[in-house]
Amino acid sequence: MAETLSERQAREEAESLKALDERDKETERRMGKDEYVVVAPYVTLKMNDGNGGAVVRGFNEGAVVKAEDVDEDNLRHHVETRLLAPKGHPDAEFAAPAGTPKPGEPPNVPVTEGPQASALDTESRLARNRQAADEAKRNAPKPGPSGTKA
Repeated sequence: MAETLSERQAREEAESLKALDERDKETERRMGKDEYVVVAPYVTLKMNDGNGGAVVRGFNEGAVVKAEDVDEDNLRHHVETRLLAPKGHPDAEFAAPAGTPKPGEPPNVPVTEGPQASALDTESRLARNRQAADEAKRNAPKPGPSGTKA
């Protein structure tokens, strides 16, 4: 029997709510760490200055910031939107300054393959880099018996 429109809407709503719940749980797992890595190309963070005031500072990809220096609400926002990842988290593995070659981005893949990395949101770009790195690892030559590449 075919799914009715109202059944499809109810199913899609339930799937969306489940995905939101999982994302919220992942955000909570990421919160509470001491240091975070900027995984987006550039972010501006509301920071506490040495005199107890607030300033806005910009950070490029790969920068490490201490959680205690960032306004709590601003930190949560950047972690929720996946622009910051806890230091040591798999999402932070490919965070590096502009120009650093990354597995899923030119020059490691032809420019004609898929959308340009700059056109992707941060989560999609990180997922694409992870997929390319995992594929490269699977396709890497295995060491031979003498320790040399076969």
